[in-house]
Formats: sequence, C-alpha cells, structure tokens
Amino acid sequence: MPGSDPAEVAAAQDVIFSLGDSVRTWGTWGPEDERGSQNYITPEHRVAAARLVRRGVVFSLSLPIQDGKGPARPYPVGRFNPIHRMTVTGLGPGPLDMGATTDFTDDLLVIGLQTSTHWDALCHIYYQDHLYNGYPATEVDSAGAHRNGIDKVHADFFGRGVLLDVARSKELDVLPAGYAISAEDLVECAQQEGVEVGQGDMLLIRTGAMGTVRDGDWTDFYARPRPGLHYTVASWLGEKRIAAVAADNHGIESPSDLPGVRNPFHMLALRDMGISLGEFWSLDQLAADCAADGVYEFLLSAQGLRVEGGAGSPVNPLAIK
Repeated sequence: MPGSDPAEVAAAQDVIFSLGDSVRTWGTWGPEDERGSQNYITPEHRVAAARLVRRGVVFSLSLPIQDGKGPARPYPVGRFNPIHRMTVTGLGPGPLDMGATTDFTDDLLVIGLQTSTHWDALCHIYYQDHLYNGYPATEVDSAGAHRNGIDKVHADFFGRGVLLDVARSKELDVLPAGYAISAEDLVECAQQEGVEVGQGDMLLIRTGAMGTVRDGDWTDFYARPRPGLHYTVASWLGEKRIAAVAADNHGIESPSDLPGVRNPFHMLALRDMGISLGEFWSLDQLAADCAADGVYEFLLSAQGLRVEGGAGSPVNPLAIK
C-alpha cells in the first residue's frame, strides 16, 4: 500500500506466501481440477443435508436487486449498481400481436458479477502469476476465464450450511469496526450454538454489518472499517475441510494488518485452497430464526448462474430449515 516501508512489505509478503505454502491444496484432486473445496461436498453429504429440513421454512439470503441501488462502489475497478429497465410495459400495445386481447411485458438487467449478493469464482484472485491449482493467470483473458471460472462450480453449492453468528455470540448487534475474527472466535461461537463444523460445510459468518444499512443507504455500512475474518483463519478452514465461506460484509475478511498486502484471506482461500467466497449475504433474518429455535444448521441451496468463464456470479442463496 502507498507509503509502506519496503522492508515491511517484503516481510509481510513472506508471511502470506509461507502460509499459502502450508494451506495449499493444489493437486489434491488431480492436476486438472477446477472445483477446489467443492470436492469436499459428496453425494452422501448432500443426502445428509437434505435430512436437515424439518419445518419447510425458507430464508432468502440475498439483497434485493433494484435499479441503481445496492452496495457497489465505483472505485477502484469501476463497479456499478444493477441497471433494470422495462423494455415492454403494460401502458400500451406491445410489439407483437398475440390475439385474444393478450399482451406481455419484458425487461432487461445489467449487473456486475461481483456486485450485490454473489460468489467469487476461483479465478477471481491470483498472485505470483498463478491461479488455483497452478494454472497460469493468463488463462483469464478478454474472452473470460478458461480455467477456474464460475461455470466449473456453479451447480455445486448445495449441501449443509452452518451459520456462525459471531456478533450474537459476543452479545453484540454488530462487531466492532475492523474486528478481526480469529479461529478461536469461530470455535467459541460454534460451541455456544451447539453445532459441529465439519467436512463439506458451507460456513456463513455473521458480523452484523448488514444491520447498518437503512432504506438502501450504504453510507454507514462503508463508513467504518469492516469486521471480518483474519487471514490466519485459513488454516482452521483447511483442517475442517470447509467447502465455501460467505459473510454479511464486503470482502469477508477484516482490514489487512500486513503492510502492502490488501486481501490476504482472499489470496489464501481462492488461490491456494480453492475455497469459493460469498459476499454481501443478508443473514439477519436467518440469524434471528436460528437464535429462536437453537438450530444453526440447514440445507443451503446457493447455485450460481452458469456464466461461461465468469469470475463470479450473482446468487439468491436459500437456507431451508
């Protein structure tokens, strides 16, 4: 980052590169693998997850997609909020004579794949010129991601979901600004909830940050440094063989404490471990229900769009209890 001491930056890079070496899963599922930790979700895991449905209650974990509204910020990469336009309305005769007084309406949507509630694909982050499983970063070009695109895993996000409501575990509405969630925090939270985290789980981390959004105004959401996961949590996730991680913030991780390294957790999760990451998930309604019935596990259905070569995908995750 600007102004950082070169020696400190070099030392910080060594820290993250060394940790990356220790958690890397390249080759675990063969040299051609592009699914990463989704391999941990087996058919048996999905059958067991389906049995978690007891009440038939469904919680949508997505933000509303509204014209010109949402969490996207234009800097530094030119992201913008969704554009929704009606192309045919009910205000007059349509362009097609359908007979019997019948007519129709139509519309279009322009949306960035990393804006609103979404998954990051494994090709979304690279360093030292390599993507997950050792593929060269040049596999992503103007035509899209030829390796590790969201189309390689879009249908895989179906299995056991576990909510770790870290904010509630600390008796807070929202974690303090910039709070770095440790592995110890996650273990303590799971113990309080009485839930066991294991192979193939998709973890949902609640910081409470979404509760700061009022009537579509994201000012307060961005006004404070985000609470999120510390990058060292990657080791614990690897030990547990977690399939995916999503959170109710932007970026999932807390602000980096490594000089010159902006997103160390993204580096480790996406590039080294093949763990898909979900951002801007709306978890408050689900969290309230989990607190009420004491059940923090559920069937999670969160398939992405089949965007060929996409670096991410919007998603409407459904938690079914």
